[in-house]
This record gives sequence, C-alpha cells and structure tokens, in this order.
Amino acid sequence: WWGDNVDVDYIAAYPQTILFKIIDDDNNALMSLKEEEIDVMTFISEDDFSDLRENERALSNFNLYTPDAFAYRYIGMNMKSKKLENVKVRNALAHLIDKDVIIDEICNGFAAPVYGPVSPLKQNYNPNLPKFGFDLDRAKDLLSEAGWIDSDGDNVLDKIIDGDKIDLALKFTYPQGKQFYKDVAQILKDEAERVGIKIELHPSEWSVLQDDLKDRDFELICLGWGQTPMLDDFKQIWHTSSIIRDGTNYVSFGNEQTDRLIDLIRETMDDEKRQEMYQVFQEMVVREHPYIFLVSPKLCMAISKKFKNAKPTSMRPGYWVRLFQLK
Repeated sequence: WWGDNVDVDYIAAYPQTILFKIIDDDNNALMSLKEEEIDVMTFISEDDFSDLRENERALSNFNLYTPDAFAYRYIGMNMKSKKLENVKVRNALAHLIDKDVIIDEICNGFAAPVYGPVSPLKQNYNPNLPKFGFDLDRAKDLLSEAGWIDSDGDNVLDKIIDGDKIDLALKFTYPQGKQFYKDVAQILKDEAERVGIKIELHPSEWSVLQDDLKDRDFELICLGWGQTPMLDDFKQIWHTSSIIRDGTNYVSFGNEQTDRLIDLIRETMDDEKRQEMYQVFQEMVVREHPYIFLVSPKLCMAISKKFKNAKPTSMRPGYWVRLFQLK
C-alpha cells in the first residue's frame, strides 16, 4: 500500500492491526475501558460519561469527547396493530413523552430534541414540523376520540375490536442491557398508566429482538438510527417495498403517495425542487406518526491518550481509526 509513504491524511492508513471487541453490556464495557482492556469506547451512557469526567484515573488515560451525532432515537409503533392503527392513538402516546425529562435526567444534557426523520444538523431538515409536547389532557382527549374508554372501571381503557373487548395494553420491547432504552420505557409506562394505558416492559436480547423486528412481532419498540451528512435516501426505512422480512420499514409506514415522493426525491437533480420534496415528506411522516421521535444524542466517547491523530467526528463510529498512530 503506497499511501503510507504519502503525507496526506485522506488516504492514510496507519494501523497494522485493529482489534474490535464486542461487549453487549454497558457496565461490562465501561469496566473494560477503566481497566484499559480497550482503547476506544463510543456510545458511553450519559451517566457513565459524567462519572468518567470526575474520575482522575480515566482523565489521565483517556481523552473524552462529545461530538454531535448524525443519529436519533425513537419509539416505533407497529401501524399494523389493531391497537395502534388509529393515528390518534399514536399521537396520544407521543403526548406522554416529556423530551426535556429525557434530555435532562436520562441524557444529562448530552442530547437535543428531534421531531422528524432528518437530523437537525442537515440542510434538508424541516424546522417547522409540529412538536408534540408533553400533555396528558390532550392524550386523554385523543384516546377518547379514537374510541378508547374505561367501560369496566378497571383503570385500563378498552374498546370493542372485531367483536371482542380489548384492553389498551401494549408490549414495549427494547434492547436488553441498554440503560437509555430501559429508562425511556419506564417513563412511558408511568405516564401511560395515568391515562389508562397499560405498558408491559419487555427487554430482549439483540438476536431475539431482530427476529421480532423481521416478523413485525412487536407493538412498541425503542431503538435508534445512525445517519451520515449525505442527502437522505428514505427508501430503506420508509418505502413500502421495505415492509418485508429483511426490510427495515419495521413499523409498516407508507402508501402510494409517500412511495412516489420517495422515488422522486431519489431521482430529482434540481436542488430547489428536491429540497421542497424533503420538507413535504418530513411533514407526511410526522402526520402519520409511525415513530415517536425522541432525541439526537451527543456521541459520548473515550479515546486512549496513547494515540496521536485520534480526533472525534460526527460520522459513525465517531473516529477515524485509520489515522491512529501510537505516540
């Protein structure tokens, strides 16, 4: 590889060997970092990151960074579920989430609110999307308008669906071992109970969760998407052609109109026209509310001080490992 002999960063590739260690539990990963069993860790939980900032040993061994991330976290709602097919129910659930609480108490301030499927860091972001603020009374009204009432006095809303009385009880699935998702799930559970919705928390191992996603065997699911600074291509996540087992339109969003707009965005070369379509599509997504858009987290990360040229970036995974050099 001749590039190693050229002093130009964009073609440099300095490491001879790179070892990636997969640790699927946040606590175990943090312990490995503190013991210097790993040199780089990204996606550190906000609480743990705050603790690292006060840890003299960690500060002596690692540089700590919080670059903005092209990513967002969300609660996906299965639009094929009889309980969630009415947009008023999905809107009501959105009104049960207080994003300020998530940012301040879960993320320790290392996050910003998001309201749609495009990163606020991007030029094609629509800043005029409706913002569904925390509002229990509005949630109750929407649920009532959707036909959900407490007919038997058990403090859980119910409705006759296909001839059977169904309680508004929803299964909330999230990745096991991930504190952020667990905390969000608990917040929604507590607020939902106040308006007559029963939430069952279901932490799941990643392999099992992936199968549930592919089978669309979930009602509520809390996950995140990573993005790039490039123009958004909505086809993978939002086109109805992705409502297949190996597709990632997990919530079954879309119709002929949204599909057509996605296709037009992909083939339109005129920047102004494409920008208009981007704005419209974001409005269409929020109008149907397949996701409760939560926050865009800062990327809390640590990089060993043994390296030079190790700088943070908003691009996943948050660093350019090919530039790392031992001091």
